[in-house]
Amino acid sequence: MSKKYVKLAASDIKGLGNIGLSSIIVEVSDTGVVNREVGIGVSGDILYIFPGKGRFGSYGLFDNVTFQFDELSNDMTSVDFDAVFDRGQQIL
Repeated sequence: MSKKYVKLAASDIKGLGNIGLSSIIVEVSDTGVVNREVGIGVSGDILYIFPGKGRFGSYGLFDNVTFQFDELSNDMTSVDFDAVFDRGQQIL
C-alpha cells in the first residue's frame, strides 16, 4: 500500500489559524483516505495527533475527506512523519 505525507498550511485551509494551528501533516493512503494526522501550532508545538489517546484524537479533521492520491506530492518521508507522530504520542 502506497502512502503520501502532505503538509497543509494555514494558506491551504481557511480558518486553520483561528483554531491555533499553523499546519496539519497528514498520511494519505493510496485510496485517498487520511490514516493519521499531526496538528502543528503557531509556535511549532504538536497540538494534536489522530488517532490519539488523549483528550484530543478521537476524531480527525479529515475523517470525511478523500484526496485524489495521484494529485498529491510528498512533503516528507515516512520516517520523518513517523518521528513527528511518535513525538506527539509521547507528549500528548
